[in-house]
Amino acid sequence: MSRAFVVVKREFTEMVKTRSFIIATLLGPLLIVGFFALQVLIISQSSAGGRHTLVIADATGAGVGPLAARLLESETSDGGVRRDPQTSYEITVEEVVPAEWSTHEAGLRERVIAEEIAGFLYLAPDVVTGDAAARYHGSNATNSTVTADLRAAVQSAVQTTRLSRAGIDPDQVGPALRPVRIDANKLDARGTTGSAEAAIFIGIMMAFAIYMAVLLYGAAVMNGVLEEKRDKIVELILSSVRARDLLIGKVLGIGGAGMLQMAVWVLVAAFMLSYGVALIGFIDVDPAAVQQVQETPLLDIMPASAAPIFLVFFAAGFLIYSTLYAALGAVTNTAQEAQQFVFPVMMPLLVGVLIAMSGAQNPDNTMVVVGSIFPLTSPLVMPVRAVVTNVPPLELVLSILLAFATAAAIVWMSAKIYRIGILSSGKRPTFAQLARWVRSS
Repeated sequence: MSRAFVVVKREFTEMVKTRSFIIATLLGPLLIVGFFALQVLIISQSSAGGRHTLVIADATGAGVGPLAARLLESETSDGGVRRDPQTSYEITVEEVVPAEWSTHEAGLRERVIAEEIAGFLYLAPDVVTGDAAARYHGSNATNSTVTADLRAAVQSAVQTTRLSRAGIDPDQVGPALRPVRIDANKLDARGTTGSAEAAIFIGIMMAFAIYMAVLLYGAAVMNGVLEEKRDKIVELILSSVRARDLLIGKVLGIGGAGMLQMAVWVLVAAFMLSYGVALIGFIDVDPAAVQQVQETPLLDIMPASAAPIFLVFFAAGFLIYSTLYAALGAVTNTAQEAQQFVFPVMMPLLVGVLIAMSGAQNPDNTMVVVGSIFPLTSPLVMPVRAVVTNVPPLELVLSILLAFATAAAIVWMSAKIYRIGILSSGKRPTFAQLARWVRSS
């Protein structure tokens, strides 16, 4: 074991001294800081609003167009539907005949292309009955604020028209039809801990962090094995160290470097979650944007156990997949040859990412629960569940035990393959030969 420790020390030292490791370790925190800056920038830009010049082509014959225009142009205090005070509209309503709409539409399209107007909204006659959809075309069609305002204005105008036709005074019913705002907040045994959207975002980011780290460091282990095999130095190393100790030392050494890097990133992320808003408060940015970020207390969403669970499952996932990578490097002769077999090895990890993304929204789904316990997918799924819901302790313990038991079994099997494969060259072994290596070694 002492010889394995020597290998661990050597691999760890060599990894942390590399320029790529130092750059990645420093780049990670910069990306985290950049994420907060980007969040403020996006909010600032998205709330910049602006004035939008639109045309409403009204073919309803029921006055829906003028009413929708009035709702868009009016201030919220005057009954308007605008949600962003920095967004305003200049609306022109044009009465159109349905039979002539195609000709009229061509002219409006040319005006949009010529940038005379930002877009046009067509209200077909059957919009009032609900048998046809209102259609909007514009250069700002991807602006969610504009489309949301249009949807609210048309909805309210059509409802008013329907009520009038039914002989009901819209002014009396209008307050009853006013949209209700729903703020979804995460609530569990810890109490209300923040917005559900933020919890989902953090969970998915954790899954991707583990996926990328396992992918990158697993490839580093495989390339290291291939390099030693190609340079024939492995024969000299094996004269003083057993193949199993060399494999374990290599995986643990590079894995330790990965754990160090992850720990640095987690500490920086925790710092930014705690003090990021205070830091960006010193920057000359829109105070409204800062306030909006403050209203999303990300750290409150994170249970205290999230960080250690994240690191535990990162370690388990790294052991499982990097050991498979090492065995893959041992049974192949070139990097090109090894790449052909990477995808089957990574398939469970990819499935884990998909399940984790689903689990961020529905953590108690049967498939997600199974995925958080199954050892080949649990390193990605369980940390996500731990953030968005209260995982029963029994499930958590079972998942950890299965993950590390599987890692131990794969290390044992890979060590047997590695012992023979690392010294072999020429034709690639078949699966039957690999099975014999496992049984006979």
